[in-house]
Amino acid sequence: MRTGSAVLAAVAMTLVGLFGVIMLTASGLSWAGSGFTIAEYPDSDDSERVIGLTLGALGVAIWALVSALMVWGGGPAGHGDRRAVRVVVGAGAVLVAAIFLAVVPVRP
Repeated sequence: MRTGSAVLAAVAMTLVGLFGVIMLTASGLSWAGSGFTIAEYPDSDDSERVIGLTLGALGVAIWALVSALMVWGGGPAGHGDRRAVRVVVGAGAVLVAAIFLAVVPVRP
């Protein structure tokens, strides 16, 4: 039961991380030159952009923190149970990183 709950929590945290990445991208985050930039749109509202960036950053931060706690924290009791949770968290990390690399545009 504890393993199933931990795996379900890892899947939920992956969805939170994906939400964060999508919010950052929708807010205009892009990779340009030597770092990240925010694209300026003529018809955008700065307060909406700030809300989107905040939600995106919180989503990614919460995902990273809770996933790290699940991997290195107490977690399920058995060794095989911990391995199952680590596999799901690792797969979620690969998925979030791949989506981030796929959707964040590179601007010259």
